[in-house]
Amino acid sequence: MAEDHAPPVIDPTANVIALVKEHERYNEMRFRYSERFAELRAKHYHELRNAEAARLDAIRAVDREDVKNLATATNRTAETLRALVETTAHTLQGQTSAFTEQVNKRLLGLELAMQGSASKGEGGKQMWGWIVGGIGVAVVVAKFLMEK
Repeated sequence: MAEDHAPPVIDPTANVIALVKEHERYNEMRFRYSERFAELRAKHYHELRNAEAARLDAIRAVDREDVKNLATATNRTAETLRALVETTAHTLQGQTSAFTEQVNKRLLGLELAMQGSASKGEGGKQMWGWIVGGIGVAVVVAKFLMEK
């Protein structure tokens, strides 16, 4: 009687075969999906690479424009400085010329004054020379007359 309640014996072969088939189907689907996933990954990587290249190209374009603007600004600054140096040189040249002219006029005045005073001094020296010479002649004449 106890044997009547025992479950019937089922052959597991059909289940094993179904499991093996399901496992093979699972592996095949996994292989197909991994191939598809690899394709999608490669496509996404390509899109990312193109997007990054476009971003870098945009940055380079901005940099090139900045360099052009900087070169233009540098040229303007250099031209301004050149003009400023030229203006300063002309101003200094004019000031130096005016100063040199004033100094030359003063020197000329001093030279003329010195020549005038030198002439006066020469006349005084000549006059004393004549006086001393005259006294000498008078002494010689007086001595000559006293001896006779």
